[in-house]
Amino acid sequence: MNAERAPFTLPLPHIELPEARRRVPLRRVVTTEPPPQPTTDPRRRQAWLAVRLMDLPFAAALRALTAEQRSTVTHRPLAVVDDDRFRSVLSCNEHAHRHGVRPGHRLNAAIALCAPLECLPRSLPQETQLLESLALHCQRYTPTVVIEPPNELVLEVRGSLKLFGGIDALMDALAQDLQAAGLTASLAISRTLRSAQWFARHADRRIVMPNQQAKALAELPLRVLKWPPDIQQRLQRFGVNTVGQLVRLPRGGLARRIGHEYLKQLDQAQGREPDLRPSYAPPSSYHDRILLDFEIETLTLAESVLVYRLGRLQRFLTRRNATLSELTISLLHRDLPTTTVPLGLAAPSGDTTHLTRLLHETLNGLQLPAPIREMHIHVPRWFSAAATTSSLRFDPKSQRHCDDLATSQVRLLEQLRARLGADRVRSITAHADRRPAHTQRSHGAHADPSASPAPIPSLPPRPLWLLSEPKAMSSITRGQPRGLIDDPERIQGGWWDGDLTDRDYFAMRSASGAVGWVYRDHLQQDRWFLQGLFA
Repeated sequence: MNAERAPFTLPLPHIELPEARRRVPLRRVVTTEPPPQPTTDPRRRQAWLAVRLMDLPFAAALRALTAEQRSTVTHRPLAVVDDDRFRSVLSCNEHAHRHGVRPGHRLNAAIALCAPLECLPRSLPQETQLLESLALHCQRYTPTVVIEPPNELVLEVRGSLKLFGGIDALMDALAQDLQAAGLTASLAISRTLRSAQWFARHADRRIVMPNQQAKALAELPLRVLKWPPDIQQRLQRFGVNTVGQLVRLPRGGLARRIGHEYLKQLDQAQGREPDLRPSYAPPSSYHDRILLDFEIETLTLAESVLVYRLGRLQRFLTRRNATLSELTISLLHRDLPTTTVPLGLAAPSGDTTHLTRLLHETLNGLQLPAPIREMHIHVPRWFSAAATTSSLRFDPKSQRHCDDLATSQVRLLEQLRARLGADRVRSITAHADRRPAHTQRSHGAHADPSASPAPIPSLPPRPLWLLSEPKAMSSITRGQPRGLIDDPERIQGGWWDGDLTDRDYFAMRSASGAVGWVYRDHLQQDRWFLQGLFA
């Protein structure tokens, strides 16, 4: 028999714990302080609005045509065909859509569905220009606009939602602007930039709240990711058809099969990885090319066309909160050199109404050497408008009056330049020189003339009326003339610029009572000359 063994125990010695380590009975502590709140994400939450322009190639192709060509082809079935080897249809109008033509059809299939179909070539430069103009227009809603070629824009609108009345109101306003430009778009808003793009490719209009993003992403098909066809086919062979099925795959094996770059896109859509993309910044210059349907032979008609296009420049400056200081208009002729019309402003301004008046004054003094076949409006550089504030201690009426007076003076100077010529409008400033011929200098007029760099010396009384050339007093050759009424003013100098002067100036009263300003020239045998007259 096997008797059960008793458990082996080792007797432990009694250890006296220090006083500080003895167990203290627990006591309930009642406090009125609120419990600590969980820490929040320090990063600012964002809201990205994606705009997918489905008929951008068609709108750009129409803009490449002249007005006469657009009027003749608008009522016909039209389609824009890509220049690849498949000759695929990129976009079509409503007439072609009624016959069954759809984007993605090959050219042969499209012609089989619609025999009178007319094809327009794709214009990539026009698409880029149209996309940039739309990005510039969207900056009225937010300064952060990202261009995603070939036909997408993404706007960060978190700070603009309250300003425009909420998400729905903002999306309605943007859709109306695009419809006015002849474009249709699908809109989607989400918490991340890439997920907003994917939602816009899947539905015409969708608002995804942050707590719904994970579920909404899982339902998206793989085609909205726009990954290469071989990767999509490989995933479909695995039985993966949605983003949710793709996310559930092991990350290590998925990275080996599709690459780390596409795995990073999944993380960016879910907000796990930052998605940094440059915001659109318009060029620092402005150029507008005006293609005419017929040659213009009169400046009156040319002025009306230019005034209309200056309205486009006004919208450009308003959206950018910008000003300009110079503008150049080029009038192109058939066989003669280009006629250049420069317009310069004395102070930067963003008001094209004043430019219109300057253009009218400039064109009045111009003669056309030949008919105009094309016109260009070029602004070499524009500047950000400086915000001005006035002190609370000033009277608003008086301050406004001063601002209006300064603006009127500037615009009067600019109008005089346009009518008379920039070289004929001069201003006079004092110069630190005692010689009468050098006490003042003439230069081009400025709206805000700078102060003289050198201090003006204190001078004895001098007449305001100086003769253009001193008049010799030939009757007096020796001695002093009668009527000298003050002490002489000796002026010596001019060795530094070659105009040497050594004279004694006097005020002299004539027999008739007139007071003149005369001098004795020591360099010309002490001859006497009349320099000017006192009033």
